[in-house]
Amino acid sequence: MQAIAGWLGTGRVIDTERPDGPRLLTGATGFLGVFLLEALQGAESTPVWCVVRCRSEAEGRARLLERARFFGATIDASRVEIIPGDVSEPRLGLSESWRRAILREVKHVYHSAAQVDFLRGYPSLKAANVMSVVELGRLTLDAPGMHLHFVSSRNVLDLVGGGIEERMRQPWHDRLNDGYAQSKWVAEQVVVALHERGVPCAIYRPSRIVAARRSRGVNVDEFFNRALRASARLGLEPGYSGVDNMVPVDHVARAIVALSQMDACLGGAFHVQHPRETSLSLVLDRLRHRLALEGRTIDTSGPREWIAAIEGDDPAHQPLFALLPLLRVDASDAPAAPPAPVPSGKTDELLRSLGIECPAIDEAHVDRLIALALT
Repeated sequence: MQAIAGWLGTGRVIDTERPDGPRLLTGATGFLGVFLLEALQGAESTPVWCVVRCRSEAEGRARLLERARFFGATIDASRVEIIPGDVSEPRLGLSESWRRAILREVKHVYHSAAQVDFLRGYPSLKAANVMSVVELGRLTLDAPGMHLHFVSSRNVLDLVGGGIEERMRQPWHDRLNDGYAQSKWVAEQVVVALHERGVPCAIYRPSRIVAARRSRGVNVDEFFNRALRASARLGLEPGYSGVDNMVPVDHVARAIVALSQMDACLGGAFHVQHPRETSLSLVLDRLRHRLALEGRTIDTSGPREWIAAIEGDDPAHQPLFALLPLLRVDASDAPAAPPAPVPSGKTDELLRSLGIECPAIDEAHVDRLIALALT
């Protein structure tokens, strides 16, 4: 893509061994990011430098610790350095002194920060989701031997057309119809271009990330959590069948950190997901059980009736009202074509070799997810 060449220039890096040093992490105050921080600290003794949107180091540290407590992650604050910055700004909003320190000392960069919004168009998400990768890429081009580990999304994959493989380069397809998916796809092309310029890179594509059993809080704005609250409020669920791939957030973090420590994984893409799908019928049955314990009932409808009920609800209190444009796209009561299976054999085999197993999403775990969503 010509735009990427313009953003990155034509420079290449020479394969060189860079001394180990602090890890640089973006998105550390996010749901996945704070568990990445926990996993990094659990796997290594090196400090972690966290880019946090804040006005001061003290403000950023307080925000990080609050988010860790909320989500249930365990971190050692004494091994964290807070770098005030903003990934949506030019040069990541870094001071010149911090930029020089990163170029001098950091070997591994973990880019987890992203603006997740399925209603906004690509232009409004480009700065945070695409140009942040470009800015980090420029750092890696200026610091030979620096590794870039990019957390992407399964949204870039063609889950209808199939033909999906665990590889970095994914073709453009017609299902990239929202700004978020488009921005992550373009960001992946930036990573591919960096890899072709000699930068050691890897891409990680998690499936639906859900709370760990030990989590004390969740991202309440995530669609899954909104849908549970919306259904409970209405006393009506859409009768969805089929399955979804749900993977606990702490497993995703451990998997990414473990894979990133293997030089053989550089230049690869990894689908971090659960080896077993979760039945949506199980989720809805457990929601019905939870409401019954509270003396409440919930009826089953088709998707169109469910969406109509959302439309007729109080917008100020209906969790899914703002997402109605997305819901209307798939408002048919006819059974949807099952998505193409997403291969993860390469990733699963590597994780097994490292002794990392994904915990089961059983009734108890689903009950925990529902409890957190409804809190």
